[in-house]
Amino acid sequence: MKMYGVKEIEEYTGLSRKDLFVYEKSIPPVERKDNAGFNAKGKEHKGYKLYDQEGLEKLCMASLFKKLGAAPKRINKLFVGRKFDKNDVFDELILEARRKRQEADDIITVAKVFKELNTEAVSQSFFQLSNLHGLAEQLRRELNSDETRKVMEKFDESAEEKLFEIYRGFDGYTEEELESDKVEAQVEKLKYFAVEVLGVDWGRFLSGQANSLAAVDTYIRDVEKRTRRGLPEFIADAIFVYQINHFLDEGESTIEDLEKCIGMDYSEEKVKGCLEQFMALLSKWFGYKNYAEGEGIISKLKLQFKQEGDMKDEVRLMDYICGAMKYYGNAK
Repeated sequence: MKMYGVKEIEEYTGLSRKDLFVYEKSIPPVERKDNAGFNAKGKEHKGYKLYDQEGLEKLCMASLFKKLGAAPKRINKLFVGRKFDKNDVFDELILEARRKRQEADDIITVAKVFKELNTEAVSQSFFQLSNLHGLAEQLRRELNSDETRKVMEKFDESAEEKLFEIYRGFDGYTEEELESDKVEAQVEKLKYFAVEVLGVDWGRFLSGQANSLAAVDTYIRDVEKRTRRGLPEFIADAIFVYQINHFLDEGESTIEDLEKCIGMDYSEEKVKGCLEQFMALLSKWFGYKNYAEGEGIISKLKLQFKQEGDMKDEVRLMDYICGAMKYYGNAK
């Protein structure tokens, strides 16, 4: 049986001696050369490592996993304590390569959008860069939608300048003034801009602006700061406060009906009827047209209620609504 020394393994696989040491837990050498002893400095060594054909094959595949970006811990887990089956490992390699290809496609999708569109002027995209795959999927859906194409056709330099002018109108206000009439009037201008200039669903437009501006503030640090927050994030907060205040005022009776349903089985028609009324409100004020999209605003509300402290009933209500949305969303 042919045996391979460390130098040969390095040549075949491209792995370093350090890599071999890291993977030794799962791909150990089968034996060592009979040259154990002490070196010139008196340091003991156990003899040069030798690998058989199976060890070479495993290390070649470990090298492929490393090139795909897999962590050493995952590579060790793949090979340790299991009967070596090349087909299983090849399947894993194919899955990993497909995942990397999808990740690359997602990066290309997002990069193209950032290159082609001014990030502060994107009206229907959600820039949540912490979830690259989710962002790319959202962008693909949005950029292929008739509504988005209609928006972008009308989003010329004149429209963009009008939007920036509205943005600049928020400058000078503080967090304590988020619910003031003057800030609300600025949000009303955004609403008017969506309807009169772009001719789109203003609820969806406002929600898109809030999401994209909040993310823009996270990733663009040269924006003027106010009370440790940038102007884009302040506008995003102002939009959300505006939407939720009007949503709660208009939907008070619907929300009361939903509260009465707490504890009932989701499958009951009464729950479904109340939820449909609630979704109609969400669609009007936030542009969300299905249960999956609606869960986002419910989660945001839940977080806000938690931060406000003594809002346990409201948090419980948000949990119930999310549960009902998931039930009816999956039942279709």
